[in-house]
Amino acid sequence: MAAGTTPIYPATPKSWQAQVTAANTNRDGSGTIVTVVTGGANGSKIDRVRVKSTVTTTAGLARLWISLNSGTTWRLYTEITVSAITVSASTAAFESIYLTPDLLLPDGSALLGATMEKAEATNFIAHGADY
Repeated sequence: MAAGTTPIYPATPKSWQAQVTAANTNRDGSGTIVTVVTGGANGSKIDRVRVKSTVTTTAGLARLWISLNSGTTWRLYTEITVSAITVSASTAAFESIYLTPDLLLPDGSALLGATMEKAEATNFIAHGADY
């Protein structure tokens, strides 16, 4: 470690959330992308993202995006396969937990965004910490 450099560690546990209701079939960073996490002033570490639909789903994709310039440019981070599920009193809606052990947002201009391929109301809940 360089002289005068003090390492920092995640200090404030956080949960962030957003709901996506509009369809966005694009993989090029265009269209509506909903911000789930805005990085903390000293950065944020995201450990996992829970994707939980609230309605019947058809086969498709949920997508996570990264922007390092306050949403001006989005880059595809990963795609999560959504299975077709008809919800009922005895059938739970689609759910997936995506582990993100190396997902770091360096500062407050960095964002984690989400989209759904189909217009199916889905919650994205991220867990991690600010530095």
